Amino acid sequence: ERNLRFMALDKLHAATDDPDERERMYELLTASAGTGGDREYEIRAMRDHGVFLANAYGEYAEALALLDRAVTLEREDDWVDVFLAFFLADAAAVRLAAGDLGGAAAQVTEAIECFAYSRHLFLHAEPEMRALAAAIAWRRGDAAGVGAWMPPASEAAACLGGLLLSSEMARADDPVAARAFAERALAHAGPPRSSRDGHLRHARALTVAAEAALGLGDADAATRELVEALATATHWRFLPALLEACAVALPRLPADLAEEVRGWVARHPAAPYALRVRCVADTERAEGRLVAPAEREARWAQALEMAGRVREALAA
Repeated sequence: ERNLRFMALDKLHAATDDPDERERMYELLTASAGTGGDREYEIRAMRDHGVFLANAYGEYAEALALLDRAVTLEREDDWVDVFLAFFLADAAAVRLAAGDLGGAAAQVTEAIECFAYSRHLFLHAEPEMRALAAAIAWRRGDAAGVGAWMPPASEAAACLGGLLLSSEMARADDPVAARAFAERALAHAGPPRSSRDGHLRHARALTVAAEAALGLGDADAATRELVEALATATHWRFLPALLEACAVALPRLPADLAEEVRGWVARHPAAPYALRVRCVADTERAEGRLVAPAEREARWAQALEMAGRVREALAA
């Protein structure tokens, strides 16, 4: 019966990518699992719901509440270290976006330790975890930590997360290398798969590639990539990724619109930590409150309006 529940969850994931339908689906799954006593099913639904809320809406407080609960329950099942590793890595990524760098570092370190016993089952996963650990170290100003987690020519440096981080790190001093890393990341991320995760990876790679193109003075390439990144983020409802693309577009916008967009991005509660630091040197953690559905919809409507104005300005 448990396996049938997991299969049903996978089928439901494949059935719809509409954010509103997914939100209702996750609520029903969690409630159903809780009444049915199937804890593994409930934990999986909590984890997926948390990741969805972070990526779709940037609602880090509610996402972390779900992910932390899933981690707590998963710890009690010591026979599934590999699942605990994935849950911890997901929580660490959301903590990084929220600005809790210490908590993110602790969780991703534990994830990698848990994964050591099962890496042969998921060979692709550990490099991304190490790249995430390196990204956290980079945000903390720990250059030695970056090198320890992601040595040059390692698998971590060659995975998507590693390539995106390498492009960012090279941007200031070597724009040619930054663009080369970004182009490799684009090839790694695309063409996008039908899943939300695949489209999110593609949108983020496009944004990093566009910024690298701007560093080389290639405005045409940057514009093409930004327009596609914004179209992907709006179609699939990735609010944090939309904010990142708008921020990268600032140098290509008229001065008055650029100032308006900069202020909107910097003050937005869904802006990831790195983006807030970039816009206003804000090193505080993101707000820790839950968001009502009406406020969520208002935020998204405003984001669509702003993204449309940015795209029009880029196309002008």
